[in-house]
Formats: sequence, C-alpha cells, structure tokens
Amino acid sequence: MKKSAVLATLTALFCVMAIPAYAEQTNPGETRFELSLKGQKEGDVNPDTGAVLSRDDLHPSIKENTSADKIRLGRLLEQARQREEDQQDADKPQTRSTARSSDIGINYCRQLGSPSGSMPNRHNFCYNDTATVKAMRCRPICVPVSKAEFQVTVWGRGTNGAREIDVSTMLSDFKITGDEVKDEKLEIRMSCEREHSEAPQCPNRTRARSKTIGNWKDPLERVWTETFTSAEGGITDEVLSYYKLKTEVVFPQGQSALITTDFRCDSSAKAAKGKGCIFQGRVPTWTIPIMKPDGTTPSPVQELAQHVLDALYRPEQTVPYQEDKDLPGSQGSGRPLHRLYSGTPEYNDNRAATSRICKQEWTADERRGKDCDEYPMASTREGLRSGEGSVRPINPSHNRVGGTNLKNWYEHYRIVQDDPFYVVVLYGGELEKFS
Repeated sequence: MKKSAVLATLTALFCVMAIPAYAEQTNPGETRFELSLKGQKEGDVNPDTGAVLSRDDLHPSIKENTSADKIRLGRLLEQARQREEDQQDADKPQTRSTARSSDIGINYCRQLGSPSGSMPNRHNFCYNDTATVKAMRCRPICVPVSKAEFQVTVWGRGTNGAREIDVSTMLSDFKITGDEVKDEKLEIRMSCEREHSEAPQCPNRTRARSKTIGNWKDPLERVWTETFTSAEGGITDEVLSYYKLKTEVVFPQGQSALITTDFRCDSSAKAAKGKGCIFQGRVPTWTIPIMKPDGTTPSPVQELAQHVLDALYRPEQTVPYQEDKDLPGSQGSGRPLHRLYSGTPEYNDNRAATSRICKQEWTADERRGKDCDEYPMASTREGLRSGEGSVRPINPSHNRVGGTNLKNWYEHYRIVQDDPFYVVVLYGGELEKFS
C-alpha cells in the first residue's frame, strides 16, 4: 500500500474514533434531544460492583443523617407540612388534592433532598437532582445547539387523620440557552402501586401532566401536587397497607428519571388521629438533648439524656454491672429498638424488672425524691425483661418530660407495635414539639 493511502486510512480512522458519543450519523437536518442527570441514572456503572445500573437499581436508598443542621431542616420541613395540613383542614370543603403546595416546605425539601433520596422523618420524603436537556442539530454529525438545565424536586408528605399522602413535583432554577428546547414537552407521571394483595388498590393509580419547558419555567406553573389515598383495609388489627410511590419525569424522545419510595397507611388507635400514612425505608430516630441550643443551659431532659448516652457509649459506667455490656438503640450499632405497647405482658415485665433492679442497685437515700429511669425503655421489646440494660435514679421532672415526649413522638410519627427506631442524644438542641 502506498504511504499516502496508509496515511489517509489512519486519518479517517482517527476522525471516526474522535466523534463524541452523541454524534451519531442521522438524517440531515434532524434535531434530537438528550437528557443527563448529575445523579446516577440508568446505564451508569456502579462504582462498587462494576455492574451497569438497571432501573430497579435506582430506587432511592434512604440516607441516615443526624447532623444538627439536618435535624433542624427536617423539623422546619415537618412544621411546614403541619401548617399546610392544618390550613387545608380549616379551608374545608377545599380538598387536599387542589390545595397548592407550600413553597416554603418544598424549598426545605430541596435542601434536604439528594439523587438517592432523603427522609428527614416519617412524614417527609425529599428528592433533588439537576437535569439537563440538550437539543442536538444533526447535519449529519450531531452537535448541541440549545440547552435547558433545571432542578427536579419531589416532596412527599404523609398525614395524620387520613389514609392519604400528598406528592409535589417542582421543576425550578431553569437556565435556558437557545430557543430549540423551550417548546419541547416534559411530562411528569405519578403512580401508586400496592405491595400486597390485602391492601386496597390506589384509586386513579397513575396521573400525568405534560407542559412545555417554557411553561414549567413559569413560577405559577412549576409545582404540581397530587394526593393518593388508601381505603380501609390491610393486615393486623391496625389495618396496615403497604404501597410503592413512583414519580417519573419523562423527557423528549422517551428518556426519563424515575424516583420511587415506599409508604404505609394504618388505622391504628395508638397513633395520632386514629389513621394516617407515613413513608417507609428509613428507621426513624427519637432525639433528646443534654443541653439547650446555647450549649450552656441544661435541657428539660438533661439527666435522662445523659443516662441514655452513658448506656449506649459508656455501658461500663452503668448498673447493673455486666461484663461486655453492649446495648442496642444507637444508629452506629445497627440494632434498633422496637416499640412495645403499654399494658402488654412484656411491658409489665419490663416495668417490674426496672423496679426490682433499681432497689437492688441503689440505696433508699440514692432513690429518694427521684424516678428510676431504665434503658432500653420499658416501651420497647429490648427492655430490662431481656436481662440486659441500665437503671439510674434521675430527676423526676426530666424522666416524665422525656416519657411524655417519647409517647407523643410515637403517636405523631405512627410508630406502631414492633416498628424499629433509634435513639440519638444531642449535645445541644430542643425537644421536638408536637401539636
């Protein structure tokens, strides 16, 4: 082969290899669109396993995070959800599905959300990611000519008092260059699927809304809220029903982002207002502070919080003494506590064990004027009837304020029999308040 022919062949091969992935040979003059997300998406390679991610792999894994800032934002989000729920109750006969989502709440959700999903508490699910849609001009090589970049936020809200959840999807912070993408349509689909045959089917299981990118950019059009309900029916005496919620943003030419999470509805007399729905997937946390936010003023549960802290992280300093004592309940242990209803034989056994051990380990003078506090709590399956735990006389006010707060927390977040939960001790903070 002549030298010039070899050179031409190598040059042609290099040019083909240098074409970007999107530069496919297509019909001259065709405009096509492409989607990219900053978070993981279908077709990406899992960095841990090397496997190509399928759609099933992309179901959000709920992130555990108990930093003070995350706890603060989570409580603000719950307050926004509660205000919205109270306002909707006051505005009857307006329905939940027609009531607009709180911009304040969904913006808290934006700060908490991530491409893998986040659940600051059982009433709130947050997802947030950045999406980019590109218009590609193909003549015949495809090059980008227009682009829209925006935030996709999903805020799911559980309820107390009704077997329903609200879901809002917001597209915001649009940055558009060029005109080609403005008139392209983005469709949002929301669907609800039951996860066991005993659960009633969600009525109107799939809803969809389609608008142009230009219309979604309008501040008055950017949020869409739907309500999914569960009729009475389910398993156990508390009428538990389990569902999967899917939110899908469908982009030009069929590309989509799928966000899923699970929720549960119940009709439990032991939870707030007798019925409601919460999001599954994250083991909830009851938080108790040693000090108030200023870091110098004792909290109203200081001695209780200190006892829990010692039991979890300095068990050798607690009584009764047991070699290699290792108590459950901290997030780091991976061994949650489990709710146990008062009045059950197991609960009564826990209470009796607390009283017996307290008298054995502490003198009458040490107990005088104080309450015997136990960890794990009597309202858990891991209580002192199990044979391992800690008992300490503490300020009776601290014990009773903490006990009332725990009871209200159980009810508000619908912690029913055998539900798991963790306990987190904060150095500085406030007890969560419940309406």
